Amino acid sequence: MNLPAGANAEKPETPQKPANGEKLTNKALFRFFDFLSLWDRSSLKSRLSFTQTFILIISIVALLVTGISLYRSDKLSYVYENHYLKTSAVATRLKLYFANLPHQKVIRVKGTEETKLAEEFGLPQMPAEDQVFVGRKKDKVYVFGRESGETVWQTELDQKVQLFEGIDGKSYIANSFGAFLSSYDNSDVNAENFSARPGTKKFIKSGLREGFTRYTDGKVEWIISFREIPGTNVIVFVETSLASLNAPIRKFAGLAGMLALGLVGMVILVTDFLLLGLLKPLREIVNAMFKVSAGHYDITFNVKFDEELNFVARGLQQMAKRLQIREAELKQISANLEFVMKVTKDMSLAANRDDCIQLFVNQTRQFVRFKMNMDAIGVLFDIATGECKGAIDYVTSGVRVPELKTIPLEEAGLALEDISSPENISMIDHTIVMRVFNGEKPKLFLLLDGFPEETLTTTERHLMTLLCASLGHALVMFDFQEERMATAQFENELVTAQAVQTALLPSSKPPMNAELDFHYEAASKCGGDWLFFDKRETSPWLHGLVGDVTGHGVPAAIMTGVAYGAFMGAQNVMDILRAGEKMGETDRLEFMAQILNRAILSVGKSARLMTMCLVSLNIDTGELYYASAGHTPLLWYKNKTKKISPQTSTGNPLGVTAERTITVKKLQLEEGDLFAMYTDGLLENHGPKNEMLSKRRFYDILSSGRPVTEIREQIMSEAKDLWKDEEYADDVTMLIVRWPAAQIVDVGSNSTSDLNFASLAG
Repeated sequence: MNLPAGANAEKPETPQKPANGEKLTNKALFRFFDFLSLWDRSSLKSRLSFTQTFILIISIVALLVTGISLYRSDKLSYVYENHYLKTSAVATRLKLYFANLPHQKVIRVKGTEETKLAEEFGLPQMPAEDQVFVGRKKDKVYVFGRESGETVWQTELDQKVQLFEGIDGKSYIANSFGAFLSSYDNSDVNAENFSARPGTKKFIKSGLREGFTRYTDGKVEWIISFREIPGTNVIVFVETSLASLNAPIRKFAGLAGMLALGLVGMVILVTDFLLLGLLKPLREIVNAMFKVSAGHYDITFNVKFDEELNFVARGLQQMAKRLQIREAELKQISANLEFVMKVTKDMSLAANRDDCIQLFVNQTRQFVRFKMNMDAIGVLFDIATGECKGAIDYVTSGVRVPELKTIPLEEAGLALEDISSPENISMIDHTIVMRVFNGEKPKLFLLLDGFPEETLTTTERHLMTLLCASLGHALVMFDFQEERMATAQFENELVTAQAVQTALLPSSKPPMNAELDFHYEAASKCGGDWLFFDKRETSPWLHGLVGDVTGHGVPAAIMTGVAYGAFMGAQNVMDILRAGEKMGETDRLEFMAQILNRAILSVGKSARLMTMCLVSLNIDTGELYYASAGHTPLLWYKNKTKKISPQTSTGNPLGVTAERTITVKKLQLEEGDLFAMYTDGLLENHGPKNEMLSKRRFYDILSSGRPVTEIREQIMSEAKDLWKDEEYADDVTMLIVRWPAAQIVDVGSNSTSDLNFASLAG
């Protein structure tokens, strides 16, 4: 019936009562929450609808049904292997059944009668006393067993006996020869189709007595297992469809689906509750967070929250206030960084260290609001030792000091213990102390007096720390620049020293009746080896020496220069006084050794020694005199024996003591003989895998009988192939001489051949 327009306005609307089902459901659920003492404190009470209640109940019921079903279906172990276990159980059951059969007929057989009886029932033979055989005659199946001796018993098998209980599908038995015996459980297996069945073909063809396989008849997929009963000739067959075996799995899947459905319902319901209860408060909080992220920190909340949401809102408000403070601090820090970058750039352009520090003081005074009449004093330390060098006034009463002077700390009115601290920034009254360190050693303490406050704010301390780091970086750059200039100067001096040392080496080979070649290579730019030889036109004597100062580099090179100067000075004095004409080669070598020993001793102070081998060769007669001061052996190759004879040292190294004597020995060379002097770097330098030129290989090359130039080239070629690009550990020097020059002995034929002397000399 249609009411007039104002009817509803005049008559108050009667609230509709909820349905009985909804009322009962809500009432039961309310009591449940009250029991847990949660309902009265929960915001869900006012939001629970009938639909939500129904979803909750269905989900709980689904969970309960799933749990109970899973608990009762705890034997879900029907997999394919268990099918074979069932076959084994049936085989055991049949064996017990055969053993307890009544003996319907007792037959006495012997000899051929027993054989005929076995053939009549399709048996290979009658069973023994511990065996039971089953045979078939026409449509009947008989069980035979040994009574005793020549007596056997016979019983007809009742094919209606239910021996395959609990087996789904087809079950039947056959004998060991593949002949069908009997079928059970309304099976469609019989003697006619037994051998043609896919499940029994594997048994018949393979001769297996137990097995497990599967096949399909076009519609249904079957699982078949067969097993021989121990002590009988019976094979048990059990065929079960794959569908029946998968039934427990399908059941489990259904239960799992119900469980998943219940969990999904619970999740939906709980999510619905949470969204309804938290959506509006969370929207307010999210909007406030967007305001904070945009830089608006004045936020308020007008929604009444639960206790947890109120806690979140209060935290968000506090975070907004802190962010507002941090924003101001970050702006100040940004300004500080720009200022520090400007100061750093200006200091990098300063002419020297003092200008850099004064520029730093002036810039800091302008930015950090120092008083105009401030003072700035720097306390300097030695970079290497960290010891205090004194104090310098940079600014006095706000005016830059025109002339910088280093004065003791006492005159500056400072005590080192008062200003020492491991901190980079600290304050003493109104004085800021900035400290720059070189590692753990102090480098500069800068005292800025005239700060208006007695403490530094966090921002001011941050700024002063950055300025201190900037100053330290600038001072490091000045140190690096000074060190680089010193290094460049040292490199120039080193190049000059290398050129001087190179000039001390022989520049050419003298023309003479002897074949000579040499090699010199320093481990660094300046070496500690010394090579010298000399042949005057008016004298038949060739004088030579090879020396080795301990170590290498500039100190060793200085020692070689001292030795060269002493040697050449002594030789010039002997030439002026014509002493060489009056003394023999033995006296001459002993005199030169003494001169060199005193020179090395006076400069090295026994800290650096020098080994040396001096020789004098008469190129007309082949007489060879040598004196070795702790040097590597002089190698004498004898052409007649084709062997090398090492000549040992005749004294200790030079530079040990002034009171010493070096013995001189004499050798007589024959035609084709060769002698070589070398330093230990030739045999001690090694490659990246510790490869070194062996002494045996060195001797073999010296004994080759080829020209000395080829010998020297082969020795260095093989050595450098072993050393590769590895840095030398020691200098390499070698001097090789063969006498006479006009005859070179062929090693293969022991014959001599004339050589062009001009080519050897060149």
